[in-house]
Amino acid sequence: MIKETKKILFIIPRLAQGGAERTVVDQINNLNPDFFDCWLCTLEREQEPSSWNDVHLPPEKMKQFFFRSFFDFKTWKNLIDWLRQEKFDIIYSNLFVGNTIGRLAGRLANIPHLIAVEQNVYINRSYWERLINFCFSFISDYLVAISQSVKNYLITKEKIPAVKIRVIYNGVDLEKYRFQPDARQRLRKEFGLTDNDILVLSVGRVSKQKGYDILIETAAKLENNIKNRIHFFIAGIKSEKLMIDLEKKIHEFSPEGKINFLGPRNDIPELLSAADIFFMPSCWEGFGLVLVEAMAAEKPVVVSDIGPLREILDNGRFGLIGKTTEEFAGLIGDLLQNPKKRSELAMLGRQRAEEFSLQKNITEITKLFLEQ
Repeated sequence: MIKETKKILFIIPRLAQGGAERTVVDQINNLNPDFFDCWLCTLEREQEPSSWNDVHLPPEKMKQFFFRSFFDFKTWKNLIDWLRQEKFDIIYSNLFVGNTIGRLAGRLANIPHLIAVEQNVYINRSYWERLINFCFSFISDYLVAISQSVKNYLITKEKIPAVKIRVIYNGVDLEKYRFQPDARQRLRKEFGLTDNDILVLSVGRVSKQKGYDILIETAAKLENNIKNRIHFFIAGIKSEKLMIDLEKKIHEFSPEGKINFLGPRNDIPELLSAADIFFMPSCWEGFGLVLVEAMAAEKPVVVSDIGPLREILDNGRFGLIGKTTEEFAGLIGDLLQNPKKRSELAMLGRQRAEEFSLQKNITEITKLFLEQ
């Protein structure tokens, strides 16, 4: 029987709009306050857009430390002194910076339990980052992998002992992504689309990871009769450097007016209602939270053939998987010409999304915390 709440500190570099950040906010807001006293700590200055104001905690439980570098010894001291003062029971950290600083500071401050969340399959992680993560695994109670694919990566590439790893899928608030007919009509009118136009939506910051160069090449390979009806929209924070390359590629492949970068948006559920197909050509992922969101919104999905996305779709039972731009173009074209198939995949996707609900994530996190 629990006699008092456990004091949990969530550590993350910052609360930019991303899957890891949204998950942290949802967990803090939904964990049972009768069991857990949740606190939040960030380590870098917030950048717009931020989810800082979405956290349902009083200001005194939200702390910011601004590390200028890993060797910012003054900030290290301030953080460690604060941890000793607050006497947390568990530090639950996210992302490489959060996991590195959180675990080392937690150990120096004698925090009893340290848990780090691994959010990605890092194909570009350096030798030194992998070495740090391997060494720090020995001072961790657990590493939480957000998919089986991430667990396999940690075991095979970073040599983390399997006994140290727990798989807990990220979760989606399914009701938030219910279809909204009014939002669909409003946004499609705003975008200048008719009922006959097809809106293909992708969501995620403009980065090499998200494969938007593949999207552009896919758009160019669509048959001419399809190109006249289809419009690609991308919602996510823009990278000025990458946008230069992507705009050159758009000009090279000449699908003028058909690819639209919306920048960061806070209306993803509404955008999904406006969309007809969801396209995710990522080169690597850890889970694919936005894919589950699209499935919850009853959108047929086309994704790249990478482990975590294949895992969510159960090897293609609940969505379409492609490897090349030719395959992507064929799959999207087939969906465009087959409304019945679009409808069937939409219903199957919604059913599958139920397996990755926020409530299931909260239940698993609760079990993990209560074990410590």
